[in-house]
Amino acid sequence: MCEDDGRHTGGIVLYYLLSLVTCGIYSFFWWFKVGERLYRNSIKEGVHSDISGMKLVLCFLLGAVTCSFCSWYAIHLAMKATNELATAYNQKYVYNMAVIDANSDEN
Repeated sequence: MCEDDGRHTGGIVLYYLLSLVTCGIYSFFWWFKVGERLYRNSIKEGVHSDISGMKLVLCFLLGAVTCSFCSWYAIHLAMKATNELATAYNQKYVYNMAVIDANSDEN
């Protein structure tokens, strides 16, 4: 879904290692990048999403004060935006390719 946007977000192993080494600071940077990629690709696919990198970071920071409630909310926002983007992507590319393949098989 986000592969052709020209950006790269480090994998989960890199996330854990750098978060451990930087005492959690890298995790804020990583979530910011994830939120921004989801936001930019949602716009590109025409999906209304209420996510941004800063919103995720703020929720994770507030999670320290709210016994992780806001952190779970940030994860919920990221998953919701990912699902909305995946649905739009599948309808635009995967479903259309299946219809094209079905039509070509009939001929």
